[in-house]
Amino acid sequence: MDMVRTKGKIARALNMSLFLVTLPKENSQQQPTQQLIGVMEKLYASFANIHAWGWNKFAYGDPYLALEMAVPHSGDEIHFYMAVPRSYEPILQKQVQEFYPQIKLERVRDYNIFNHRGVVTGGYIALQEHPILPFRTYARLEHDPLSQIAAALSKLEREGEGTAIQILIRPSHRQDIPALAQKVAREMELGHDFKEALSRAQSYKMPARKEAALAEVSEDNSVRTTVELMQSKATRPLFDTNIRIIVSAGDEARAHQILSDVTNSFTQFGGPKLNGFQTNLSNSKALEKLIFDFSFRMFDMAQVVSLSSEELASLYHFPLSSASAFKFKSHSEQVVVQPS
Repeated sequence: MDMVRTKGKIARALNMSLFLVTLPKENSQQQPTQQLIGVMEKLYASFANIHAWGWNKFAYGDPYLALEMAVPHSGDEIHFYMAVPRSYEPILQKQVQEFYPQIKLERVRDYNIFNHRGVVTGGYIALQEHPILPFRTYARLEHDPLSQIAAALSKLEREGEGTAIQILIRPSHRQDIPALAQKVAREMELGHDFKEALSRAQSYKMPARKEAALAEVSEDNSVRTTVELMQSKATRPLFDTNIRIIVSAGDEARAHQILSDVTNSFTQFGGPKLNGFQTNLSNSKALEKLIFDFSFRMFDMAQVVSLSSEELASLYHFPLSSASAFKFKSHSEQVVVQPS
């Protein structure tokens, strides 16, 4: 049975269609940044009910999408990609066109970030705390979080250096996360810090109501904010997520510098009493597997983090404007979604 599932996972990965996402060259948006990014959150929510059933689920697993930001080894433009199982192409095209009529999806061959005379390094991103604790999203940032990520990707040389951020997502079946989040929120409202509240909620201890503790919490705005954000995450669609960063450069020192720049762009999402990211670097055989999984867009359950639609929109959304300080891949022809 394990052999069937392994072959099924490989078959699904090999039967994904890759689309290049581009904005028109003349694209001015007048809406507030948060409102524009919020459209991406709605797009993710529209994918929340994509599941497989019966034999397809057993043999191939649930379908997933690949979201990628990449700078190929030749050139200096930042490219946005989406990959989806071929049978789900119509769903992707319909939903993207509905929410982003100005976007063009073009089916393309795979891109190449690798300098074959250089070195490759990389790692995957994990959460620092339990996934019920949210990180700082676009709704609480004063800037577009994509700008810092794009700044890191824009530091690459035009020739011989490439990098990609790959985010694989599929709707989560974890019903325990929303329920646990509500329990922890109640414990925190009674005066326990997050770690203690999590421990108490997981051990099913009955909360001891303390008026003094309640009074203390009422004066702690940061705790109240954490509780509100935790409850908010629990009400949004959740996705099992893999986040990988792969870098190729002429030598090891330069590759690690690029990787450091890209991973540092994720620190903006951390905050007091909130979650944050940590990068698990790969080497030797682990790096070989990471590159293989990246190249074939293989989902790895050992690297899963549970993210809400709001958190995903903060990590990956289409550029708000092609008229930017960064060189985003754009188009100038009539905007259409390429037919299947």
